[in-house]
Amino acid sequence: MVADTFLQHLLACQAPTSSEHSECRPVQVSVWRGDATNNSEGEQVVLRLVTAKNTESALQIPKHLGNVYWQPSVRQVYRQMKPQTAARVTVDHPKKGRGLTQRKSAGAGWLLLCVVIVRSTEPYPVVERASEEKYFINTAADNVRVDFPSLDDEQTVHLSVIVPAFDEETRLPPMLDECLQFLSVRSSAGFLFEVIVVSDGSHDSTASVARKYTARWGPQLVRVLELTTNRGKGGAVCLGMMSARGAVLLFADADGATKFSDFTKLEGSLKRLVGADYTVAPGKVSQQLGIVCGSRAHLEKDAIATRSLFRTVLMLGFHLLVWLLAVRSVRDTQCGFKLLTRRAARICFSSLHVQRWAFDVELLYIAERLGIPVEEVAVTWTEIEGSKVVPVWSWLQMGRDLVLIWLRYLLGAWRLKLVDKAE
Repeated sequence: MVADTFLQHLLACQAPTSSEHSECRPVQVSVWRGDATNNSEGEQVVLRLVTAKNTESALQIPKHLGNVYWQPSVRQVYRQMKPQTAARVTVDHPKKGRGLTQRKSAGAGWLLLCVVIVRSTEPYPVVERASEEKYFINTAADNVRVDFPSLDDEQTVHLSVIVPAFDEETRLPPMLDECLQFLSVRSSAGFLFEVIVVSDGSHDSTASVARKYTARWGPQLVRVLELTTNRGKGGAVCLGMMSARGAVLLFADADGATKFSDFTKLEGSLKRLVGADYTVAPGKVSQQLGIVCGSRAHLEKDAIATRSLFRTVLMLGFHLLVWLLAVRSVRDTQCGFKLLTRRAARICFSSLHVQRWAFDVELLYIAERLGIPVEEVAVTWTEIEGSKVVPVWSWLQMGRDLVLIWLRYLLGAWRLKLVDKAE
């Protein structure tokens, strides 16, 4: 065959010159056995020659024959020849086939993972609420049980403050003192508010400490929602929101890291966002859409200066993931000081799946998906001892949840529940 003749010329260090042999150019030689990266002397390598006329010929060549040497980095093998008669032969690296198989296996594994996620995930959040979690105890009236209202009801007060608390018997009192003192000043002008402390399955006396404030301030101002099990911060905030009466709803961390005096900044931003003042027209504002987020982004440079390199890399990595996969309109998604209109809270928390630290990201992701206006306002923030966030482990958990948020919504495993006719 023509191919055999060409190989004979190749092995004899002679380039084909006749028109018959020139038909063999270009040539392709595939490795069918042997390892191009570790080929011992005398090992047989099967070369398959494909000519321009698609004729084939196979030949076994010992490595030492004709001083053939391998260059796996460019997947080529050359036979030493005179420059004027040099011939080039392209070789398929043996690892190439294995790589293709591995890619196919990885693709099949990825497809299987996606199918499992879709089949095993509820598209809409299922909020189960124990009977003990549907009422609060009025300690000012012989411990009478009073049912919580629903977020679907009309607003009856101007502001609801939701305080998620897990084992916060020490840090909770200073925060409540500051909050109640700040808000009570406004009550003389007809301003109505409530504070709902959500004890998230606490093991200490958090619920008992909070009920003392109910006895002191009255059940119209302070209510305690005691969860039977720990749900996570997101779950606690969600149930607190579902039990609120306010035209606007604020959730604030129990540690008091953000001073309540900064609440006026959020109020001003919300007023600009919805075009009305909730203290004057609470019914109108409650039906508007708007979210204002307290932000510590302006403190990031100072935080980097005091943190270790490892913690700084984790923090910046998490922020990058948030920007790439979920939220782009807010720099600081994790600040526990956010103000929502009643309608925005009802829409967003009805679709909220994440119950732990990364719930803020999903909350803002939902808002962006539905076109709910969001603004970010700089607030004062102070590190308070006793944080439940473990710097490395909590960030890794949030990173995992963030990827799952993105993947589940991408696959359609999670969906947005449309609870508003105007949506």
